[in-house]
Amino acid sequence: MALLLLLAWFNRFIQDDAFISFRYARNIARGLGPVWNQGERVEGYTNFLWTLIMALPHAAGISPVGFSFGLGLVLFGVSLYLAYRVAAPILGTAGRGLLVVLLLGTNYTFSAFATSGMETQLQTCLVCLAVFVLLNREDGRAPGPGRLGLLSGVLGLAILTRPDSALPAVALLVAAFRTTSRSRAGRVGGRLALLAPVLVLAGGWLVWKTLFYGNLLPNTFHAKAPDLTSVPRGCYYLAVFIITYFFFLLIPSAARAVKRLLMTKETGLGVAAALTALWLAYVLAFGGDFMEFRMLVPVTPFLFILMVWTLFNVVRNRGLRIALLAAVIAGSVFHGAFYGKGLLRRNPESVRQLAGHLTREDENWAGIGRALGRVFGPDADVVIATTAAGAIPYYSGLKAVDMLGLNDPWVARAGRPIGSRPGHRRVATVAHLVEKGVNLVIGHPTLVRSDSAAGALELSEFIPGFRDDDHVPDGARLIEIPIDRGYRLVVLYLLRSECVDRAIAEHGWNVRAVPPPRPRAYRATDTGIRASSSCSVQAAASAPLMA
Repeated sequence: MALLLLLAWFNRFIQDDAFISFRYARNIARGLGPVWNQGERVEGYTNFLWTLIMALPHAAGISPVGFSFGLGLVLFGVSLYLAYRVAAPILGTAGRGLLVVLLLGTNYTFSAFATSGMETQLQTCLVCLAVFVLLNREDGRAPGPGRLGLLSGVLGLAILTRPDSALPAVALLVAAFRTTSRSRAGRVGGRLALLAPVLVLAGGWLVWKTLFYGNLLPNTFHAKAPDLTSVPRGCYYLAVFIITYFFFLLIPSAARAVKRLLMTKETGLGVAAALTALWLAYVLAFGGDFMEFRMLVPVTPFLFILMVWTLFNVVRNRGLRIALLAAVIAGSVFHGAFYGKGLLRRNPESVRQLAGHLTREDENWAGIGRALGRVFGPDADVVIATTAAGAIPYYSGLKAVDMLGLNDPWVARAGRPIGSRPGHRRVATVAHLVEKGVNLVIGHPTLVRSDSAAGALELSEFIPGFRDDDHVPDGARLIEIPIDRGYRLVVLYLLRSECVDRAIAEHGWNVRAVPPPRPRAYRATDTGIRASSSCSVQAAASAPLMA
């Protein structure tokens, strides 16, 4: 366990999307409520319980990144322990249970997502705990109301962590219903204990968020809802997972195992198989994810239980069994070393690529956010817009428009279509950014070296979905904001702001004309933008830029 925790620490990383939850959590700690921008109620997160927990380090004044790392590692260790406690009885021996822990803890994706700053390991831990509570009946007797109530409460917390935990919750509740006492009184009391906690927790949360946000479904659902491309993308997602981890070598044995699993009467094995099948179907239907197999982490413990069961109950040849086990371990080493590089540099993005967005010197999203925060301060009346709506809005502290729509209802529902990638299907138009009063359009963050020129950049190179017929206000300019490590950030200065003008004058930022071909000028009278109380905002055409 200590070695596996050490490996997880070695594989630690932070993901940009974690800072979305951190921003909501910081606003909770400040007394503003779970909001993205002050006064704007939009549910741009899908991890309510994790967001509440992340308010604790903000309230205590400590780093949420370090706090999430520590908590994630604890949850990772608990998940491994629970996986052993579930696996050993199902597989028949402690040794095979330990083999599950070994394969699970050394799996690169599972190990890396011990951290990431996201709710992934909390959800996994709660699902494992629920299965353990359901199956841990050493005396063989039907579970009493106390155990059923505990199971229900754990499932309620899992749903609060991520709504898609409702899928394993339904499967486990159905399995638990079948184990309640045969007496009428015991059956009624058991089923009441089984339903009450989950209904109170999940139902109360649904009522509250409907009243607070005005919607039952989170805004992220509209940004990620399945479409005609989802199933093909989901198939590709699972295929890459199977191939890069060498799991394809187990397909012949798995095909034979399915027949036996369909006929099994062993409760634990049936639960593991049902959870795995249900979750994989869900991943297929929703098209997977753009992150490296994060969506598969909650079901990975049960996947490895089924894998070890197959190797010892279907594969009869001892030499073949050892070779397949070695291949699974080698696949994890191969995946960790090569996925995200060369020919394998494809979607879904690898952990290495996800971490690089925040730390690589030619991307440095965390550095961009900190630089904007240093220049303007958290109280500046400057509005930014970016597709990288995590670390940049969080560290800058500025009011922000999420151009991909996770935190913007209009974009999620009516933004300009740009692709089929989950969470990256629609983007804000220039007209919407003008309506929202955006001053600085970062778009997809684009850094240029300080010793090079950015004047030749087209807007379409860093503003996804930009078209020549988009109406950019007259007087809009490209500006270059110095960032750490000898790089400058190219930004479209869209609407005039006294705060930005002052920064240009004080810091001597480069100001360039938007390169041709220029779209038709946008009339200032079309914007409906009013002057703000702190630093006035108006159409950029109304006055020349300071230089």
